[in-house]
Amino acid sequence: MRAAPPPLPEPLFDPLPITVAVWYAPELGEHRATGTRSKGRPNGDQIVTHYDVQSGDAHLTVLRRMISAAFRHVKPLSSEPGGPIDDPTVDLIAMPTVAWVEYGAGATVRYRISLILPDGEHFTNIFVSGSASESVPEQRWLEVAMRDAAAQILVRLTTNEKLEKWLAERHRAAAPDRRRNS
Repeated sequence: MRAAPPPLPEPLFDPLPITVAVWYAPELGEHRATGTRSKGRPNGDQIVTHYDVQSGDAHLTVLRRMISAAFRHVKPLSSEPGGPIDDPTVDLIAMPTVAWVEYGAGATVRYRISLILPDGEHFTNIFVSGSASESVPEQRWLEVAMRDAAAQILVRLTTNEKLEKWLAERHRAAAPDRRRNS
């Protein structure tokens, strides 16, 4: 089965005022969720279901859209950064990954977004999870879980305490330059 990206509403907030370079690893677009889940029945029998869901394109769509909504400017990177990047316009590097997808009594998706400074120093990791309960039709579990995770990406990126402090420090550091140039 191939997962479709979920319909996502337009974000209702201003993006963070920075430029982010993003590395989407090739493996992200090839992601597959595979496994077995079992569910007990009232009579004691177990129903075993095997699943194999190609979800890479759907994850890429969700992550691209949410990262583009969270930051004012987004630049794709053509290769994985192995250290400092030489682009003075980039404030942070984002490297999103699918941490895991699990089917059980519904579905759960967990993403990790690593934020790295342009000099190559690790800044922070942001983890988000989305889930769909058994009350949702099974064929929509992953879609609902990704939509839930998408909302969490926006919330976590735009309200992350470490990121907020870093932005405030950058703003304060730039303030004297603005007064001199006025």
